[in-house]
Amino acid sequence: MNGIAPRVAPRRLAVAGLTLGLALTLGACNDDSGGDGGDSGGNGTITLAEWIERADEICAANRDRIGELAAPTFDPADPAATNEQLAEGADFVDDVAEIQQETLDAISQVDQPDEDADAIADALTTRQAAIDDLHAAAATLRDGDQLAFPAALEKANAGAERAAAQEAALGLEMCSQGAATD
Repeated sequence: MNGIAPRVAPRRLAVAGLTLGLALTLGACNDDSGGDGGDSGGNGTITLAEWIERADEICAANRDRIGELAAPTFDPADPAATNEQLAEGADFVDDVAEIQQETLDAISQVDQPDEDADAIADALTTRQAAIDDLHAAAATLRDGDQLAFPAALEKANAGAERAAAQEAALGLEMCSQGAATD
């Protein structure tokens, strides 16, 4: 979940370049790593290493889902962008955010170790704020406020970068990388 991926051609749909980079890649709608998912408190039933392995499996599962989204190809800052194009861009950003939310929800259901419980909670909270900011960026497009979109998206990216740093500090690998764009 590394925040920002390489930008697409100058201003060629900042939505695509930035949100794909922002894509948290935190995983799938469900926990395919075995076990019952458990509750989200630090219950000490698994080790930090086991939690990292399970969380990274979830992240890997949704990494491709985000990369497969069809990104619009217009510049949302272009005054000639139609309301239909802006709505398409907003839908794309919301789709990315929804996958991120599903991922975060799935990881939140994984039993958490007592070890580093506060750091895990902080990382999940920071990621939730970035997802909320991404939805707010989509709303600027949906509302036709093209001038507010770049700043709103940059706020979401900054939050994603903070979350990625926290996730990397915990030892997560797949969860602290950007989405696959190939």
